[in-house]
Amino acid sequence: MGGNAKWPDALHNYVKRAFARCKGAADQSITQNSLKELITNAIMTNSLWTKNWTAEPLPVLVGDTPAAAMQTKMGMGGPMPGAAGHKFASSPSSSSLQPNQTFIPFKEPSSKKNKTNKRKHDGFEIQEADVQRKNQRRQRFHMTQQELKSLVTPEVDTKKLQVLTQDGDLDLAAMVIKGTSQTVEKEYLRLTSPPHPSTVRPEPVLRKALELVKSKWKKGDHDYIYACSQLKSIRQDCTVQHIKNDFTVSVYETHARVALESGDINEFNQCQTQLHELYEKLIPGEAIEFLAYRILYCVYVSLQAKKGDSNAGQLGMYNVLGMVTPRLRTDPAIAHALAVRQAVAMNDYHRFFKLYVGAPNMAGYLMDVMVPAIRLSALRAMCKAYRPTLPVQYIRDELKLEGKAGKAFIRQAGLAFVKGDKTRVDTKTSNIVWALSNESSLI
Repeated sequence: MGGNAKWPDALHNYVKRAFARCKGAADQSITQNSLKELITNAIMTNSLWTKNWTAEPLPVLVGDTPAAAMQTKMGMGGPMPGAAGHKFASSPSSSSLQPNQTFIPFKEPSSKKNKTNKRKHDGFEIQEADVQRKNQRRQRFHMTQQELKSLVTPEVDTKKLQVLTQDGDLDLAAMVIKGTSQTVEKEYLRLTSPPHPSTVRPEPVLRKALELVKSKWKKGDHDYIYACSQLKSIRQDCTVQHIKNDFTVSVYETHARVALESGDINEFNQCQTQLHELYEKLIPGEAIEFLAYRILYCVYVSLQAKKGDSNAGQLGMYNVLGMVTPRLRTDPAIAHALAVRQAVAMNDYHRFFKLYVGAPNMAGYLMDVMVPAIRLSALRAMCKAYRPTLPVQYIRDELKLEGKAGKAFIRQAGLAFVKGDKTRVDTKTSNIVWALSNESSLI
């Protein structure tokens, strides 16, 4: 999978510079393996776009001298600063000499043959043993391909990694973790480091995990905390393996629905945001249904923003409405969501509650979180429009107040009853609250 948009330009230039230094197959092999390790670690640590690739040292090749290798590791292309005019001794004894001191060997040469084996280097005598030690030091930089492979982090299966595609582009798919865990149920834990493949479940196991969660949720065997943890762990395993297909869509749709049933609007919003990106990739799913939910969510955010005198939600609503084509407006779910938006914008509580009763799919759960604000707004309008009294039953019918929840709302809303008559509300003395004590807000 190519495309410069997926990789920093500096990284592309770094790869080109690395391969430009190669003089043969051995150099190319070393460079290939070094780049595998480097880019994989950058992906795992989320530093692919933040890393300074221009200053990153190039891989050390077989033909590099110790000095060149050290300069490459330090990111330098020329001589070390301040190195000119200085001479370095190789033997331990000579390294402690002052400039005005003369080197005196511990043992006099025994023959003329030994003299021929001595060499002059920058004014210091170096024995054959010293030369051998220098050669050994030089060999430290001549790492074989097998040694380079052993340096690659164990979290990634390097056998299947390929840094470049046939077109010369970096291959992100080759860097993806391939899970090996066969554990179906797994609690969600926030990642603080790259996961090991043994802790990540492959897609076939994830499909079993999703079906298990759905089955237990329908039977009521576990609560929302369990279901949310399991679904988030499935989402996490999909993310680290870059799984983006119809199964991924199914995971997020399932989690969104479970969150709606449980009143977890924040978790629902996370899911529907990811679904929007997946639908844009033309991955099949219930795109129209969730577009309707997105319209309703923007209505809810706008209602919350009004309490704090904020314009939050307006931009989101404009973006969503721009996605609604004339053909989509004929869909029942979209038409219902647009009607709800209009009713809220016009403070038409009568129409809102008619739409509330006939909400399609799971739209009723999203309207549930709007209902308290709509009811309070409706009561304020009623108290201004109807004087001096208003029947309690009329309020119940208009605002769909039923059972204990309806009685609790009337008690908390700030309504004042006519003295000696609990069936009628004194609209003049009523002081409607702006929010219920148990009502949550996003703003």
